[in-house]
Amino acid sequence: MGFVEVPLGAAQEAEAVPEGEYDLRVAKFDETTSKAGNAMYKAIVIIESKDHPNPQPIVEYFTLPNGKDDEHANMKMLNIKRFLAVFNVPFEESGFNDEDVPGALGKCHVVNDTYEPDDGEPREQNKLRLPPL
Repeated sequence: MGFVEVPLGAAQEAEAVPEGEYDLRVAKFDETTSKAGNAMYKAIVIIESKDHPNPQPIVEYFTLPNGKDDEHANMKMLNIKRFLAVFNVPFEESGFNDEDVPGALGKCHVVNDTYEPDDGEPREQNKLRLPPL
Protein backbone atom coordinates (compact mmCIF):
# COMPACT_ATOMS: atom_id res chain seq x y z
CA MET A 1 0.00 0.00 0.00
CA GLY A 2 1.32 3.43 -0.88
CA PHE A 3 0.83 6.97 0.35
CA VAL A 4 -2.77 7.76 1.32
CA GLU A 5 -3.66 11.37 0.66
CA VAL A 6 -5.83 12.67 3.50
CA PRO A 7 -5.82 16.30 4.81
CA LEU A 8 -4.76 15.25 8.33
CA GLY A 9 -3.55 18.76 9.14
CA ALA A 10 -7.19 19.87 9.33
CA ALA A 11 -8.16 17.19 11.88
CA GLN A 12 -9.12 18.60 15.30
CA GLU A 13 -10.17 17.03 18.57
CA ALA A 14 -13.80 17.71 19.45
CA GLU A 15 -14.30 20.02 22.43
CA ALA A 16 -16.36 19.70 25.57
CA VAL A 17 -18.98 22.45 25.51
CA PRO A 18 -19.73 24.74 28.47
CA GLU A 19 -22.44 23.48 30.80
CA GLY A 20 -25.90 24.49 29.71
CA GLU A 21 -29.09 23.57 27.85
CA TYR A 22 -28.54 22.28 24.29
CA ASP A 23 -30.50 20.96 21.35
CA LEU A 24 -29.52 17.32 20.86
CA ARG A 25 -29.87 14.52 18.33
CA VAL A 26 -29.38 10.79 18.91
CA ALA A 27 -26.94 9.71 16.19
CA LYS A 28 -26.68 6.05 17.21
CA PHE A 29 -28.41 3.71 19.63
CA ASP A 30 -26.82 0.27 19.53
CA GLU A 31 -27.43 -2.86 21.55
CA THR A 32 -24.24 -4.16 23.14
CA THR A 33 -23.01 -6.11 26.17
CA SER A 34 -21.49 -4.75 29.37
CA LYS A 35 -18.16 -6.00 30.74
CA ALA A 36 -20.19 -8.10 33.18
CA GLY A 37 -22.04 -9.73 30.28
CA ASN A 38 -25.35 -7.89 30.74
CA ALA A 39 -27.45 -6.50 27.89
CA MET A 40 -27.18 -2.75 27.46
CA TYR A 41 -27.45 0.07 24.92
CA LYS A 42 -24.83 2.59 23.87
CA ALA A 43 -26.18 5.97 22.73
CA ILE A 44 -24.15 8.53 20.79
CA VAL A 45 -25.75 11.97 21.16
CA ILE A 46 -24.75 14.97 19.05
CA ILE A 47 -24.94 18.54 20.35
CA GLU A 48 -26.57 20.77 17.73
CA SER A 49 -25.12 24.26 18.35
CA LYS A 50 -24.11 27.14 16.06
CA ASP A 51 -21.97 28.54 18.90
CA HIS A 52 -19.91 25.34 19.19
CA PRO A 53 -19.01 24.04 15.72
CA ASN A 54 -16.96 21.05 16.92
CA PRO A 55 -18.74 19.73 20.02
CA GLN A 56 -17.65 16.49 21.57
CA PRO A 57 -20.31 13.78 21.12
CA ILE A 58 -21.96 12.51 24.28
CA VAL A 59 -21.75 8.78 24.96
CA GLU A 60 -24.32 7.30 27.34
CA TYR A 61 -24.74 3.67 28.40
CA PHE A 62 -28.03 2.16 29.52
CA THR A 63 -27.78 -1.23 31.21
CA LEU A 64 -30.98 -3.24 31.10
CA PRO A 65 -32.32 -4.87 34.26
CA ASN A 66 -31.04 -8.44 34.26
CA GLY A 67 -34.14 -10.08 35.74
CA LYS A 68 -32.17 -11.63 38.60
CA ASP A 69 -31.83 -10.07 42.02
CA ASP A 70 -31.01 -6.74 40.40
CA GLU A 71 -30.83 -4.21 43.24
CA HIS A 72 -30.33 -1.44 40.67
CA ALA A 73 -33.27 -2.40 38.42
CA ASN A 74 -35.36 0.66 39.30
CA MET A 75 -32.44 3.04 38.71
CA LYS A 76 -31.71 1.39 35.33
CA MET A 77 -35.36 1.59 34.22
CA LEU A 78 -35.71 5.18 35.42
CA ASN A 79 -32.57 6.26 33.55
CA ILE A 80 -33.88 4.70 30.32
CA LYS A 81 -37.32 6.27 30.81
CA ARG A 82 -35.81 9.73 31.43
CA PHE A 83 -33.68 9.42 28.27
CA LEU A 84 -36.69 8.38 26.18
CA ALA A 85 -38.74 11.27 27.61
CA VAL A 86 -36.02 13.85 26.81
CA PHE A 87 -35.93 12.66 23.20
CA ASN A 88 -39.71 12.23 22.85
CA VAL A 89 -39.35 8.54 22.02
CA PRO A 90 -42.64 6.69 22.54
CA PHE A 91 -42.67 3.97 25.19
CA GLU A 92 -45.17 1.75 26.97
CA GLU A 93 -45.23 0.25 30.43
CA SER A 94 -43.64 -2.89 28.99
CA GLY A 95 -40.85 -1.22 26.98
CA PHE A 96 -39.97 0.68 23.80
CA ASN A 97 -38.90 0.10 20.20
CA ASP A 98 -35.14 0.68 19.89
CA GLU A 99 -35.60 1.57 16.20
CA ASP A 100 -37.43 4.76 17.29
CA VAL A 101 -34.36 6.16 19.07
CA PRO A 102 -31.79 6.98 16.33
CA GLY A 103 -32.49 10.42 14.88
CA ALA A 104 -34.65 11.48 17.84
CA LEU A 105 -34.37 15.15 18.81
CA GLY A 106 -34.46 16.61 22.30
CA LYS A 107 -33.22 19.33 24.61
CA CYS A 108 -31.36 18.66 27.83
CA HIS A 109 -28.88 20.15 30.27
CA VAL A 110 -25.31 19.11 29.43
CA VAL A 111 -22.67 19.03 32.16
CA ASN A 112 -18.91 18.49 32.15
CA ASP A 113 -17.29 15.49 33.73
CA THR A 114 -13.62 14.58 34.02
CA TYR A 115 -12.39 11.11 33.20
CA GLU A 116 -8.98 9.50 32.98
CA PRO A 117 -8.40 7.42 29.84
CA ASP A 118 -5.77 4.71 29.52
CA ASP A 119 -3.02 7.24 28.78
CA GLY A 120 -3.48 8.77 32.26
CA GLU A 121 -4.18 12.32 30.99
CA PRO A 122 -7.43 13.59 32.60
CA ARG A 123 -9.91 14.91 30.03
CA GLU A 124 -13.23 16.69 30.12
CA GLN A 125 -16.26 15.08 28.58
CA ASN A 126 -19.88 16.09 28.09
CA LYS A 127 -22.61 14.18 29.93
CA LEU A 128 -26.39 14.49 29.95
CA ARG A 129 -28.13 15.56 33.15
CA LEU A 130 -31.40 13.76 32.59
CA PRO A 131 -34.20 15.58 34.38
CA PRO A 132 -36.67 13.87 36.72
CA LEU A 133 -39.92 12.82 35.07
